[in-house]
Amino acid sequence: MMQQQRFDNFYQHFYKNSRGERRKHGIFAPGVDRFILIDSYDFWVTLQTAEVLSSKVPTLAYILPPLNFNLNNDNCINYTIFNKTQQRVGPSPAVVGRQHPQLKFLYDQDTITEAGTPEDYKTEEGQALLAKLQKYAQFVHQRMFAISITEAFYNPFNTDRFVSSYLTDNWTSGFSARHDRSSLDKGVFFELRNILYLSDNEAEAEEKIINLWQASSRDQLYLILGYYKVLNTPVPDALKPMLKLAPENLSTFLF
Repeated sequence: MMQQQRFDNFYQHFYKNSRGERRKHGIFAPGVDRFILIDSYDFWVTLQTAEVLSSKVPTLAYILPPLNFNLNNDNCINYTIFNKTQQRVGPSPAVVGRQHPQLKFLYDQDTITEAGTPEDYKTEEGQALLAKLQKYAQFVHQRMFAISITEAFYNPFNTDRFVSSYLTDNWTSGFSARHDRSSLDKGVFFELRNILYLSDNEAEAEEKIINLWQASSRDQLYLILGYYKVLNTPVPDALKPMLKLAPENLSTFLF
């Protein structure tokens, strides 16, 4: 394949680089001047994770260029964008802190370079803060996959997204717009994302997620099962008594 030129945003470039390799994606924290998370599965989920993490630090999600080294979640905190003068969000430099993340490209001409521990975080306390941020970032990323896939794959009752995306008012008379079978105003998946956005650590988020399932999902146990199946994690003990209420033929076409 030809080298991808700057601003050549043909949709295929979002999935494979100019070597024909599957793309990697990353979350860059301008305030830290380092990457805090790397992914090779889905840039949409990477963007969602960046949105959640923006409650902690300003973030940008990047489609990464071809690399000659293995950039991963173990070493990305030591790497930065070499020339950030090309990196802008609208009229502003990308290094300026912002609350609303955006998806951006690093083109073939852009360079990711090793820079070591950020200067402001070289103390023991600073390194601990970076480790905490990265740990929570990976925790959130795994759960954003679980939330997104469960919502799309295990929730046949989400008609609101379809109605709001494709239908005008004169076409909605035959549709009942709802997020799921819960009584929550914005649905259980909004609440799951909001928990991750507002929580300070993994333990706090897990406790709130369990409490949410307990309070709002007694008539949609299939979502609990689907969520933990996608996460590849056993259903927590606190939720197992609820599963005894599931009918024997619960969503056999899904499970």
